[in-house]
Amino acid sequence: MTWNLSDKNNYLTGMLVLICKDRNIDSKDRKMIRLMADDLGFNHYFVDQSIDEIKERKYIIEEPPVFSSNEIAQAFIKDAIRFAFIDHALHLYELEWLSSIAASNKISAQWFLFEVEYFLKAKQYRQGSIFEIKKYVEPKFH
Repeated sequence: MTWNLSDKNNYLTGMLVLICKDRNIDSKDRKMIRLMADDLGFNHYFVDQSIDEIKERKYIIEEPPVFSSNEIAQAFIKDAIRFAFIDHALHLYELEWLSSIAASNKISAQWFLFEVEYFLKAKQYRQGSIFEIKKYVEPKFH
């Protein structure tokens, strides 16, 4: 699968909006965003600047990201569920945001709710889990 720059940007921006939903960006959030950004090819300086900027905004544009393929959208939602549960809870505003992303990408509500349920049963919020996107992006050689 080919990722275009717009998909990578939407992926990162969507995750930044998600972690800002509770206005509490801690070191775990920052670490996970950095790991994901590595997979997408973004450098840490850019990511840290983006996190700092989004934290300072009183109002965040919450236009759900639309991806170029259903496969990328589904990978995003799976990773976003993992991010949402980093504090071991899924808040209503996070659930609504993720649901709107699924709808905007023409992903059924049934599929979305199944993924949330699967995540809860599998308890995949452990730090050692691999991001979905890692399955789809080309490996980076340093």
